[in-house]
Amino acid sequence: MLTYAHRCSPALAFLVLTTGFSSARADPDEEDVKERLSAMKQNYTSEAEKFKKAVADLFDKHEEAARAKGDKKLVDQILADRKAFELFSHLPPVPAAVREPVVVARTRLDKTYTEAVKNFVRLKKDAAAQTAEKDQLGFYISSGILVGKKKYLVTLKHSHVRAEQGWFTNNGAAFTPNGTPLKLNGELAPHSIFLHPPPRGASQVRYPVDGKWSAFRTTVGVPTIGDAANPPASPLTFEILGDDKSLWKSKPVTKRDDLQSCDIKLEKVKALTLRVHCPGSAGAAQAVWFEPVLVE
Repeated sequence: MLTYAHRCSPALAFLVLTTGFSSARADPDEEDVKERLSAMKQNYTSEAEKFKKAVADLFDKHEEAARAKGDKKLVDQILADRKAFELFSHLPPVPAAVREPVVVARTRLDKTYTEAVKNFVRLKKDAAAQTAEKDQLGFYISSGILVGKKKYLVTLKHSHVRAEQGWFTNNGAAFTPNGTPLKLNGELAPHSIFLHPPPRGASQVRYPVDGKWSAFRTTVGVPTIGDAANPPASPLTFEILGDDKSLWKSKPVTKRDDLQSCDIKLEKVKALTLRVHCPGSAGAAQAVWFEPVLVE
């Protein structure tokens, strides 16, 4: 039996999903749930692309005006701001009318994910529920970085630092004589943390997050830094603790540029601790937390 969404036009089907009307079934089956989720995903993706284009158009407009005035300093700043938006979603001031549609689409998709998880559980589709829940967290963080409220961990006051010979930085540079800039996927990663562990011990740093952030994202590993090519002498394990409770651990890192990503929920966590465990020799244990960011 075809659902109502199958029989009506795509536009009307989307209206059904977005305005709260149900499909032909009072209780949606697995296909209904997937269709609703797919429609909301398409809507959010469309609005996000429109938003990115609108921001790009604003940059074009400001750059054109700055060039018309011959203001090199302003042009350089606009180009830098554009790069920051493209790489890190650092938003310039934008009109509310530009931002609102994608924010609304984000809220709707987030709610649809939550409903989907509940429906999959009700339908005894536990694997689908788990996948939807994981996808929802990734979406929530990515969309929050784009249009929501976010804060890079390095902008907060750190404490409880423990590192081999004080080899710790939180300015996007490695602890090297020249302060080698850290890069992620070939791009500068200025909000990254360098945290070299001691032999047969652990390095750590703590940040206050005040219980108001919903989620956290970072990428970890031992990157190639300058001419350094040797792998870490011992397998390194990265760990995230919330209020001294372990929230996530990486798989042991045994070679350079073997990066792992982490998305986690934060439920009323007041202090976030980043820790790197080194079970043996600490040679070449140049542990890096790339662009750790909080999302509200």
